[in-house]
Amino acid sequence: MLKNKTLVPCLFYFLLSILIYAQGLSVHGMEYRDDEVFYFNSAKEMVASGDYLSPKYLGEDRFQKPILYYWLIVICYKIFGVSWFSARLTSVIFSGLTVSLTWLMARRLFAAKHIAHLSALILMTCPLFFRHAKNVVPDMTLTFFIVLSCFSILFIQDAIDNTKSIIEERRCNYIFFISMASGFMIKGIAAVAVPLLLLFVYFTVTQKKKYIKQMNWLRGIGLFLLICLPWFIYMVLRHGTDYMDYMLAHETQNRILGIEQKGGFLVARLKQFGKNSLFYLTVLFQYFAPWSIFIIAAIPLAIGRISKNHKDRESLVFILSWMGIVFVMFSFMDFKISHYMMSLSAGYALLLGYFMNEIFSSRLMQGKIFSFIRTNYLILMIVLCSVVYTFLVVYLLQWNPWVIMVIIAGCVYAVCIIKLKKSNVLPAYILAGVMLFILFQSPLLAKASLTPHSTLQRVAAVVNTVKQDDYILGVGSHDLHEKELQVYFDQKVERLVTTHEGHNIYHLTRMFNYSKDVFCLMTEKDYNHYFSKEEFKKYKTEILTEEYLARKRFFIDKGFFTALLQMDQQKVYHYIMEKIVLIRKVQDA
Repeated sequence: MLKNKTLVPCLFYFLLSILIYAQGLSVHGMEYRDDEVFYFNSAKEMVASGDYLSPKYLGEDRFQKPILYYWLIVICYKIFGVSWFSARLTSVIFSGLTVSLTWLMARRLFAAKHIAHLSALILMTCPLFFRHAKNVVPDMTLTFFIVLSCFSILFIQDAIDNTKSIIEERRCNYIFFISMASGFMIKGIAAVAVPLLLLFVYFTVTQKKKYIKQMNWLRGIGLFLLICLPWFIYMVLRHGTDYMDYMLAHETQNRILGIEQKGGFLVARLKQFGKNSLFYLTVLFQYFAPWSIFIIAAIPLAIGRISKNHKDRESLVFILSWMGIVFVMFSFMDFKISHYMMSLSAGYALLLGYFMNEIFSSRLMQGKIFSFIRTNYLILMIVLCSVVYTFLVVYLLQWNPWVIMVIIAGCVYAVCIIKLKKSNVLPAYILAGVMLFILFQSPLLAKASLTPHSTLQRVAAVVNTVKQDDYILGVGSHDLHEKELQVYFDQKVERLVTTHEGHNIYHLTRMFNYSKDVFCLMTEKDYNHYFSKEEFKKYKTEILTEEYLARKRFFIDKGFFTALLQMDQQKVYHYIMEKIVLIRKVQDA
């Protein structure tokens, strides 16, 4: 049971997470994941058909991922109705639970309260975590169950150390196996591999192998199978070899082990590890910014204290083992995807929270340098965040330029407070507060058309208003993603372009030759380029609507900076944004 002194902070961080992440769920995604549409529509088809056991997408069987995440979305649909808000709410809730668990874990691992608060705030403001807290994909829910499984290892250790009752020890074992089983039913093997490997590595390194033997493995495995096996047996009985072939070939062999290559399996895995490890190192710096720069010092600090048998030795072994297992395991896999690092995000935040709380000795030059760099880097990030926010609201949303003066005054005040207080943790708290303030207003990105959802929603509304029963819709520019438009339609949106000019002309002319009601979304630049060609002059088209989206590629020159200094909001806007047009083939009378 949680005591009041832990319940209140946990509830605070849970509610704060809900408040931050629930903003703009209906139209906004920080970074669109194209598989959002699969989960959204598959759960919607479950509700419509009443078949809650075998997911389908546009009427076809969907074997990707186990069933539990679909059920969680369906529950939200049943309570709040079918909408993007309802679908994404599942991730929002589990993000809040993960942040609260991270706070609790920090309180269990370390004596200093600041470490717990900093860990929770760092996790909340990491771009990778924020992105998945607002997307209808299973990664956030999987992360929660992995964190709960890892936390339960500490429960098991405490129950044995404190010689509590057999009932308490069994309860801790049940939490471990139930959370692994739940994670497995969300997204598969990672939910089992990470906690199990951590259990063995942690207890081995800390010389507590007897704890492993004291666990009731037979009962735990039985409970795990009781939760997981029934649905898989049902799917095999219903779909037979199709389901078995998909699970064994695609999900196991191709995704985890990779297609067989020359030189043998071991050589191939080692080569893959080298490539993937560099990729994931980039992810850890890029997607955990601005905090990630401190990991360069945090890891050596932790290793040094482990080697010196510091009082925090076991806690640091736990965190480094967790992070190392996730990094090495996914580096050996055939696929490399940035969101795999979600599995170590809580451990990453715990280590950074520990480093932020560290008071470096002012007697040593090394300590002075570390303190100076940490404080001034955090001040720089506060200023940088303020500059980015200013650019968004003044130049893209075209607010009153006097906002700049207000933001400058706020930055000066924050810097003065940091310099006067001389607290080792205050700069981190202020940076986290600034970032949370900005993240709370994330719907502004949609209003500024920096994220595509609100713009594409308006485009879709036009199509749905004027389309005939027999229609076809395509995307005719390389920088536009058809799956981002797909979320607003029940029939497939065609992708008509590649990187090859000849192929693009072929696919565009093929679509415009249809006798159906033809719609195409493309950039104004591509529209002028293609429809000025001889092949397209025979088609009569009309522009139904014009919108603006953030450019995927933009050219910054001297004129851009001149416009900034001259406060020319319109000119800066057109440097960043690109016009898109929805065109329709005019049918012959």
